[in-house]
Amino acid sequence: MRNDVKVGMLIGTALVAAAMVTVAVWPGASIEARLLRTSRTAEAEASQGGASTHAGASDAGRPAPGPASQPPRDPLRETLEAARAAVQSVQPAADPPTAQVATSTMRTHVVQPGQTLSHIAQQYYGSATQWRKIAEANKTVLPDPDRVRPGMRLKIPE
Repeated sequence: MRNDVKVGMLIGTALVAAAMVTVAVWPGASIEARLLRTSRTAEAEASQGGASTHAGASDAGRPAPGPASQPPRDPLRETLEAARAAVQSVQPAADPPTAQVATSTMRTHVVQPGQTLSHIAQQYYGSATQWRKIAEANKTVLPDPDRVRPGMRLKIPE
């Protein structure tokens, strides 16, 4: 898979995880407070539902089934834990070994104000027409060769 596709998938996964966490805490409370509030709401609904369906006189002495016997399934907590796991598991993919070998033979150039790829090619290769080599080596950083900005770190192939 191409490196830019991997980076795009990584960013997309991180955005989805961040959106899930944001939605989970949107009211402004902490995550734990929201989870407790949701759990209490689920417990209250379970006890109300249990009381209305088991309101017979024989049930008066028995404890109502509910969170004490089996904790209720909390979809919010499960979503939060899945989001946390997704965020923690998202790490930049390592470059393949061939890419590491290729970068070891490349120099790095920090673009100065007023420089173009032609200026840089002239400096390193002695010919301004070699700018395409630099553009090809920096496709991920420089999608448009006409938009070189000061401070960019460009790989200069040998």
